[in-house]
Amino acid sequence: MSRSCCRPASAASPGSRSARSGGVGRGGIRRLAAAALVLLGAWAGGRAAVACETALPLRDADAELRRRLPELASPWQPVRAAALAALRAPVDAEPAALVAWLADPQPLVRRVAAELLRAKPDPAAAAALRAAFLREELPGVAEALAVALGRQPRELAAVAEAVSRRNDPRQRDRVDRLLRAVACDALTERMRDGRVPGFYDGQFAALWPLHPRFPEELRRIAIDDGYHIVLRELAVMALHETRRPTLEADLAGLIQPELRELEAMQQEFRARGPNLLEVYEHRKFELSRYVRFALAKAGRTGPILRMIRCMEGHLAESSSRRDIEFRGDRDSGYWYWRAEFLRGLLFETGYYYQQFDDYASAERCYDEVLARFPESYACENSHYNLACICAIQGRRDEALDHLREAIRAGFSDHRWLQEDGDFAPLRADPEFQQLVQQAALGLADDAGRDWIRRLRRHLPAGCESFFALPPEQQEAVYLRARADLSLAQRQRLVDDAPAEQRERLKRLTEAR
Repeated sequence: MSRSCCRPASAASPGSRSARSGGVGRGGIRRLAAAALVLLGAWAGGRAAVACETALPLRDADAELRRRLPELASPWQPVRAAALAALRAPVDAEPAALVAWLADPQPLVRRVAAELLRAKPDPAAAAALRAAFLREELPGVAEALAVALGRQPRELAAVAEAVSRRNDPRQRDRVDRLLRAVACDALTERMRDGRVPGFYDGQFAALWPLHPRFPEELRRIAIDDGYHIVLRELAVMALHETRRPTLEADLAGLIQPELRELEAMQQEFRARGPNLLEVYEHRKFELSRYVRFALAKAGRTGPILRMIRCMEGHLAESSSRRDIEFRGDRDSGYWYWRAEFLRGLLFETGYYYQQFDDYASAERCYDEVLARFPESYACENSHYNLACICAIQGRRDEALDHLREAIRAGFSDHRWLQEDGDFAPLRADPEFQQLVQQAALGLADDAGRDWIRRLRRHLPAGCESFFALPPEQQEAVYLRARADLSLAQRQRLVDDAPAEQRERLKRLTEAR
């Protein structure tokens, strides 16, 4: 889906607690030393086990499990992951071992069986998995079993149906937690590097066959402050695919006042160091933004149109019309960033229109950014979103041209290019795949457009243009400035050169 200029703010972590007054004491030192030795032993054991894995003879699955229990209980995730990976081959050779482990008296063994079934579902162990979940008493193990059940939708539905026929509140509560755990796990899989992915239709399609109660579970996650903000945003994104008649009423409490949301955009753009209260406040506005998007995609455009009117009203103010025209670089301070915020807001207006497929209005905003402010940071996303619109509408050549410009302006997320549903019509196009490779090289990053500022201080006195210098002076200036220029800036210098100088400057910048 299209990209937005607004970025989710990073969550600040609480300050560390001050140490208690007084010394630790000899007993405390001994305990700390013993704990360190245990961790060091688990780490060394895990490394040694991985190193000599191929040298050991293959044991039967149960013997291998018992041998690796210390590693599986390690507090170090890499050690646990290596131990689980080592169990894969013995378990594949003896799949019946999983059924026995699900009934093992040791909680760790039951949890290991659940994690192995999560990674590779086995229909032959489905009945044993269902029975293990229904009798499990420990919450941590029950959650691992729940996630494994989520990989086998038929068993998940069978568990919920069996419990619904019983008059057992404890079991019903367990099934509620099961569905919630599976929903959270499914949402977590949609994260990209711990962040919210772009919007595109059908990205949560695999979720709905799992259980008919999932929409309600997602609603609960979305409105519950106890969940991580990214999970809540993903839940909101998923809910738009349900087209529930009550969707707007379900999420109305998450929508913030438009003027306060606009103010939050400005605060985020200034990127001043927030305290914890400000981070919490920003999360509310970020969630409100995703609610507007989700409702718009579900056909409820009222909330997003109110926000669009608010943004357009701010851009129409006389002070905004004056400030957006400021010309200068980032060294100009406040006025430069004020102008960039307004240009980004013009882009955002188009992005909001795009959420409910008003492509004509979206294009108008993007084209205005590109025409009036070609050096703005908003140009990268404007080109990218225009490429999305053109791809959706079958305008192949325009889509590829805008995508090429987006990469030149700084776009480098090649993995998202392969995933973005808007580019599905171009996925098999060789020229599109060539652009994906260009994005992967990262030669045109955000800094590329700054080559002029970096080079300017090396120019002779009174000279305003690098390209006006004779070739020998260009070479001397470039060699002095080379250490200050990134690969992206060198590439941009060549791209911006007059046609008759381009080949010579390309050889110069590529020389070692």
